[in-house]
Amino acid sequence: MNPLGRFGADAFVNGGITEPGVILQASVHQRIVAGMLTGERSPVLERFGSACAAGDIELILTPAPVDALWEKYVQLVPISAVTALLRAPIGAVRDDPESWRLF
Repeated sequence: MNPLGRFGADAFVNGGITEPGVILQASVHQRIVAGMLTGERSPVLERFGSACAAGDIELILTPAPVDALWEKYVQLVPISAVTALLRAPIGAVRDDPESWRLF
């Protein structure tokens, strides 16, 4: 059996593609929220946290990883809906006062 068991995780990374093959990390703060689906602590995830820290990534261990996924989903859906409706990336929506009022 997989030593991790069953876990959930959510990554928060701010970046984008600046040109083909080049990804720009747009902020210095990167975060992963993770936890076992059973709510138990995991030595494997704790060791993963040490590896994350070495890469300047914050790992937040949570007993409710599914809740973290729902929280991110609720934040992203309105943005996705508006950008799809306007057929524009969020930057173009934000820069247009009439479009930005939709938020």
